[in-house]
Amino acid sequence: MTFRRALALAAVALSLALPLFAARPAGAAAAAGPAGQWRPVGPFGGRFTALAVDPSNPATVLAVSYFDGIFHSADGGDTWDRSGPDNTFTSQVVFDPRHRGTAYAATESSLYKTTDGGKTWAFAIAGLQTGEEFAAFGLAVDPRRTSTLYVASIAGLFRTVDAAAHWSFVAAVPPGNGLAIDPVTGVLYLCTDRGLLRSTDGGLTWKPFGLAGVGLHTLVFAPGDPDLLYAGGSDGLYRSTDHGARWRRIGKELPSLAVTAIAVQAGRPSILVVAFVGYTVEHSGGLYRSLDGGTHWQALRQGLPAGDVLAAAIDTATPPRVYASIPLLGIYASADAGGHWAAADTGLRGIEVPAVALDPERPGTAYTAATVRGIWKTTDAGASWQIVDPRMTFTSLTSTTALDPQQPATVFAGMPGRLERSDDGGQTWRLIDLGVRRFRPSGALAVDPSDPANLYMGADPGIFKSTSRGDAWQAPAPLLSCQPGPAVQSIAVSLAAPSEVYVAALSQSPVSCPGRDRGLFKSSDGGSTWIPLDVPFLARAVALDPVDPQVLYVLDYTFKLIKSTDGGATFQPLIPPPGAELLSLAIDPADPSHLYLGAAGAVYASPDAGATWQQVGGRFDGVVFSLAVERATPGRLWAGTDHGVFVFDP
Repeated sequence: MTFRRALALAAVALSLALPLFAARPAGAAAAAGPAGQWRPVGPFGGRFTALAVDPSNPATVLAVSYFDGIFHSADGGDTWDRSGPDNTFTSQVVFDPRHRGTAYAATESSLYKTTDGGKTWAFAIAGLQTGEEFAAFGLAVDPRRTSTLYVASIAGLFRTVDAAAHWSFVAAVPPGNGLAIDPVTGVLYLCTDRGLLRSTDGGLTWKPFGLAGVGLHTLVFAPGDPDLLYAGGSDGLYRSTDHGARWRRIGKELPSLAVTAIAVQAGRPSILVVAFVGYTVEHSGGLYRSLDGGTHWQALRQGLPAGDVLAAAIDTATPPRVYASIPLLGIYASADAGGHWAAADTGLRGIEVPAVALDPERPGTAYTAATVRGIWKTTDAGASWQIVDPRMTFTSLTSTTALDPQQPATVFAGMPGRLERSDDGGQTWRLIDLGVRRFRPSGALAVDPSDPANLYMGADPGIFKSTSRGDAWQAPAPLLSCQPGPAVQSIAVSLAAPSEVYVAALSQSPVSCPGRDRGLFKSSDGGSTWIPLDVPFLARAVALDPVDPQVLYVLDYTFKLIKSTDGGATFQPLIPPPGAELLSLAIDPADPSHLYLGAAGAVYASPDAGATWQQVGGRFDGVVFSLAVERATPGRLWAGTDHGVFVFDP
């Protein structure tokens, strides 16, 4: 595994496991529905492992998310739009230094080109051997003749001399972490886990060239001084003042070892910023600046969050604008060469939101379970967000936020292994002790809408219940008599019949057990006992009619939707929108005949209890994990997705 990919995967490990069924939809969309459009409202941020600034136009910036593609900014990072390769692993991006707006992006399986600063991208693979075994680890533009590019991958080294119109195979290439081209001679350099390699014959052969045994990730030729080179990687930071003939370790006093990026100021080769990540809590990373070629260093912290920095870049303006990528939080920018920093993340839709809960009394007030620093809150329909509980680091889509419908200032947040409560609208939180150590909560949580003192929490092997808003808990009632029990995915409590509770669960073992493969369970006595319902699939979500206790809807893991009109005794299939991969389900609390389905890239509405469907607004860039209908603002919908929260206003 290359250092670059290991870094990207490590960044992801800080946040969450990949969601189930997060692929993009296929097939035709349903008929157009209510007027209006979906708008992304945040919270903004994400995991960005590479940054690039157009040297011909400093206002154009690209941010690479290894798993979420590319975001581009046309205003120096003030706002961002998602573009580029979709649903693919993007490893790196590089600008053509002479042609404004032209850049290239390498992914795990292909290569893309843009000529409009990253707004649109197209394949650039004629003659290039791509596919699952491509896995590019190096991409470089020859600064002397920018129509010449090289891309290094496990499939070999490829070259184009006509700006990626056509490619030709050069030769096999040793495994590496990055590719660089000498701006004076055109000699190729390859950063590897065992030092630096050089090719003087266009990539046909490679020989060691210094730093033997050193793990390298990046090599930078300082602009304005052809003899000054900087190199860095997992083993620290190095400098050469004689064009690579000799190298010296620099920055030994810095508190971290792993270099993720080196950026040198244009025309000032001795001024550079270096991004680091730490290996341990005691040795965290950061962003550091040197004004004398690496002899002395200054930590850049004024407004920049402490900790690891995944990428950095400097533009060519005067004074230069500096960018830094902070794990999960997104991009920060400095307009005074690193002196002061502020978030530059508007539009960076790289945060997954598995749950959204709405305040029934306050329009535009919502709480989200997000993969960045826990619980976020907005009081203005997403115009601004506040982190209200940074301790909840969600690592699973089985995460829940729920409000007390009678006292909306009481908010519950559940995730696997942890439950917290706030009684002041998220200002302060306390951990709720479930009291039984051997049972681990699943994260699924429900508040009884008719008596909010009653809470239900999923666990293995059953369901916890509290009758005191979480102050005390009963021992969990098992869903099945055999072990291990099914993993609880969601819980629904009937408003029309408060003693009736439904649980959607996922089997954890193929061992034979009566009811194990059913996936849907019902209690008619407030959670004391449970019976499996006769549904032939594993349920992922259940929604209950708030008026008629006999009516419920169930969504499964193969995108099927069924309905029961007799309290779960029997079910009938409903015909879903064509081509929709159904992931979430909601009922309008003010009109139970109105249903909503969240899919990959769209939301669908039914005005007739599931008989017919129409698309709500247009398609948007998000896999809808959760849906919420705002009672305080009729017609407003909220969607929690893999790219943040989207709001629909009719």
